[in-house]
Amino acid sequence: MEKNLEETNFKYSFLKKELAQDVHKFIKSNYQDLQYPESLTYNPDKQIIEGSNVFYLVAVNHYFRNNKSDLRTASPYELEQILITNSRMLNSHYEISALVLRDTKGPNKYLAQGLVNQVKSKNFDIKFPLMIPLKGLALRKDYNSPYNYSFLLTNESEIIYSDKLKHENDEKKFDETDKNGLPFFNNKGKRIFWTANSDLTVFSLGLDLNLASFEDRFDGSGPHGRIVLVEPKL
Repeated sequence: MEKNLEETNFKYSFLKKELAQDVHKFIKSNYQDLQYPESLTYNPDKQIIEGSNVFYLVAVNHYFRNNKSDLRTASPYELEQILITNSRMLNSHYEISALVLRDTKGPNKYLAQGLVNQVKSKNFDIKFPLMIPLKGLALRKDYNSPYNYSFLLTNESEIIYSDKLKHENDEKKFDETDKNGLPFFNNKGKRIFWTANSDLTVFSLGLDLNLASFEDRFDGSGPHGRIVLVEPKL
């Protein structure tokens, strides 16, 4: 893992080198029914995983749980902390970190309804919109899902309710974020927050360091995607 500045209480790095190879082999072996875009792969020249999508990130966390490792993928808040201390690392890449659930009406309604049912079963009240960081999710093989897998809540799952995720905040400006990695809106801010008005979507930090929560395709990937790992400092 890379050495950090003192502002963070965790170490961080992209998923790379031998660890990246091991993780990629594990996922390809254990999740053969996942849809793998050509742009999501291990690059042997750069020794790094290039590309990213939500299913792959959840599978990465399965690898670390399976190996009883303290490593995991970064949450929205942790990405913001890295951005404060080392913005050059994240610039020109995008990083996925969470799901945003607004209703069960859109293209991902099957996956959305599955999450709603699980939240209710854990005696949480359903209030929309909500955010679920990927670090606390697992995958279940599910051929009723258009992606062959659906999401499972675990004991590590966080359910974060916030009005900031509402569509009325689309294109609002900000500079800083709160403890959940969501914006403190500021008309003079230099960053932009993009939101959707429906469906289950991806939450990501973009190439330009803006935040987006409108993407509803889960099987795609771009070559600029990166997977950020965090580990508590000893």
